[in-house]
Amino acid sequence: MARRIVTGNREDGKSYFVSTAPTMPALDMGRGQITDLWVDEQDRAASDNDYDPVAGGFWTLIPPDGASVVRISTFMPADRSDMPSEAEREENRKHFDFGGVMEQGAPGWHTTPTIDYGIVLEGEIVLELDEGEVTMGPGDIVIQRKTRHHWHNRSGKPCRMVFVLISSPAYQ
Repeated sequence: MARRIVTGNREDGKSYFVSTAPTMPALDMGRGQITDLWVDEQDRAASDNDYDPVAGGFWTLIPPDGASVVRISTFMPADRSDMPSEAEREENRKHFDFGGVMEQGAPGWHTTPTIDYGIVLEGEIVLELDEGEVTMGPGDIVIQRKTRHHWHNRSGKPCRMVFVLISSPAYQ
């Protein structure tokens, strides 16, 4: 598990490490696992070093207005052998707000009102759009600009990506 290193400033202006702890546990929803690393909220003062926006154990697909989120997403293969039970997946879904963007009748398809930067860390993933698809591998970067899309892991191995989602008025 990676460490999440958070910095801050003391009242005297000196910088210091607020935290160098392991990342929060991933929320496992079966086909995907999500670990939020940070949510930068517009109305939260940067000097509030006691505040940890991901410590509450609740995830949201879309960052609040004027905010951003950085997360690690692991896309599991369709033939995952260690799939959590349906009851476990249902319980985990209670801790994640999909923001109403998942399309009914078209599982996996969604459009987020954000600009997203996605970087493949390991594995392989297929990004499908209305017109075409592209296979991404380690080091590939997608700039997702409020477009309808669907992620597919057809490789048989997990794919880990880091995403930065930014709520911007240009994509509302």
